[in-house]
Amino acid sequence: MISIRFGVQRHFLTHRKFDIVNDANFRLANEMFKAVLTEIKRSGKGTVQHKEVISAADFEKLYTSGTVNMTEPRGLQYKVFLDIMFYSCRRGRENLRCMKKTDFVLKSDSHGRRYYINFAKYETKNHRGADVGDDDSSSGRIYEMPGMSKCPV
Repeated sequence: MISIRFGVQRHFLTHRKFDIVNDANFRLANEMFKAVLTEIKRSGKGTVQHKEVISAADFEKLYTSGTVNMTEPRGLQYKVFLDIMFYSCRRGRENLRCMKKTDFVLKSDSHGRRYYINFAKYETKNHRGADVGDDDSSSGRIYEMPGMSKCPV
């Protein structure tokens, strides 16, 4: 509903030169809009249904199924893709095509364990321009797996 209202607002700003969201003449309409949004949420239509987190058992199935087989080029590619998607892509495949090899930096934690982190800061739906941070707290760490530091391929 909010997206539709902002689309209508942009149309009116562009073609009619008035603002239906911030103009005092539309105060009552905006109050009614907020009341309707509140009523929609109260009726249960404003809730977000998130997907379940991938469980350890599901990861075990992936790694034992043969699909993620690091002794074959295709299996290794699937494993790398799975790791990048799980640890670096917070909004699904958004910005996946923009990623480059140089976006990932190898670091070590306080225990000496090595990991890769994606330092590239891409704009997303919720983080635009100046909102995109410079720290590594928002990006997942892809830790090395003991015994798997050298690819057998």
